[in-house]
Amino acid sequence: MKTTNSRQVFSTAGFGWQAAGLMLSLCLFSAGILAAEKARTRTAQDEAASKSSRGRSVGQGTRSSLDAALKYAEASRQALQEVQDYTADFSKVEQIEGRVIEGAMDLKFREKPFSVKLRCRSKADAGREVIYVAGENDGNLIVREAGLKSIIGAIELAADDPRVKADNRRPITEIGMSRMLELETALWRADRDTDPANVEVTFFSGAKVGDLECEGFELKHLTNKSKEQFALTRIYFDCRTKFPVQVEHFDGAGPNDPELALVEKYTYTDIKTNVGLGESDFDRHNSGKRRN
Repeated sequence: MKTTNSRQVFSTAGFGWQAAGLMLSLCLFSAGILAAEKARTRTAQDEAASKSSRGRSVGQGTRSSLDAALKYAEASRQALQEVQDYTADFSKVEQIEGRVIEGAMDLKFREKPFSVKLRCRSKADAGREVIYVAGENDGNLIVREAGLKSIIGAIELAADDPRVKADNRRPITEIGMSRMLELETALWRADRDTDPANVEVTFFSGAKVGDLECEGFELKHLTNKSKEQFALTRIYFDCRTKFPVQVEHFDGAGPNDPELALVEKYTYTDIKTNVGLGESDFDRHNSGKRRN
């Protein structure tokens, strides 16, 4: 999921356009996404005490291979082909230029046309909404505030706006379980086709993501890696549905650094599929106060 060009995903005292723009920078999901929330920001130094534990293996693990991981991912991809739309709880943790940004939001997602609606749940930004629909609004994000801030109305913001990039690692076009899986498997294939011996693959079971019983794979680069890759990756699949529900990426000073730090984590829980999301769910004028 790490790419060179996509390191971009989401208090003000006035209602002018400049103030409104500053509010927007707090709420985006990835490198060009307005992240629907900035629930908490900490310095990377605050994370130092827990670096080592983040790099340890998860649950019961057995040695595996890139081919086995790709085979499992194909079964997951086929399961996702049955999904036309879904709602979910979406959360993220991202390290950006020495800051750790956490966010939690409600997600509405539709495969065709690619459509995303995020609604913030943090106390400071409660109700803020971000909408993106492929082929509409000149490719811009639509941001709408709640409460008194709603007086500014819906605002369009370019996905590559510097305020967006400042607080988000990935673009909104990388949100969604199928896209997350696609990005991961592209890196696995590159490893398999170039230097498979450089990747230690472990299959693990008995893990939990929220209330979901999960299994998955941990991939660790033993020596060198490309700048598009991470030192260690974990991906979790729901045992029942085979959906990819969480990915974690770690990096450090080198592949064998015992203190790998969490760089990014994206999680999908409380997933409800094929709920019949329509145009009104992604309408810039329709406030989505309730989630299907």
